[in-house]
Amino acid sequence: PGLFASKVPLRELVFHPPESGLFGLYTAACDFADTRVRLVNVHLSPFVIERGSSLLDTMDALGRKEEEHTAEIRAICNTFDPASHTVVAGDFNSLSTFNAPKHLAKLGLTDSFAAMHADADTHATWYWETRLLRLKLRIDYVFHTRHFRTVNSQIVHRRGSDHSLVVSELRLVEQSSSHPNSFTSGTSPLGSQRCVQQRGVQAPSRQRPRFGARTGPGLRLR
Repeated sequence: PGLFASKVPLRELVFHPPESGLFGLYTAACDFADTRVRLVNVHLSPFVIERGSSLLDTMDALGRKEEEHTAEIRAICNTFDPASHTVVAGDFNSLSTFNAPKHLAKLGLTDSFAAMHADADTHATWYWETRLLRLKLRIDYVFHTRHFRTVNSQIVHRRGSDHSLVVSELRLVEQSSSHPNSFTSGTSPLGSQRCVQQRGVQAPSRQRPRFGARTGPGLRLR
């Protein structure tokens, strides 16, 4: 996997080698409005269909991949506490009804794009051209704990990758009269690249500081 490259001071940057799957993950933390926010950058192993596979072979491979993703997401969830301010974002290589996204939902995390769009799964984040048809699926997500509320989320299509950018604006549930309390989290079409970028930090206090984190897909905070 890639890692974070940031103008925002990051703390506790740790690479977690893969216990299952291919890529492992990075975790980090940043301080926002006097609140420590945990960032979890994920890239679950891809599902590969072998050429010439029958439907039965494909379904069997899908079942094995779901078992692998279950092990991966459990290892990922061992790296953070759902009771703390946390954002989990990246390429899950999973439909929203599959094990990995469902596991986060069971822990109380919110799929930010789905929180704003009732037809979320009709909006693809990944595209792949085949000789017969163009595959398109929503497999990239920004999840957050109950400490945040999604106020906006969109998918931004870009050339140069088979993944699109997912951008979600989150607001801290705990209100503060002395600090801005919203940021934007998103995923980006940068393959295995991950970055965190900060914008507008010198703006007057009445304006929202903007942070960005992009994973492949990844995370952008605002």
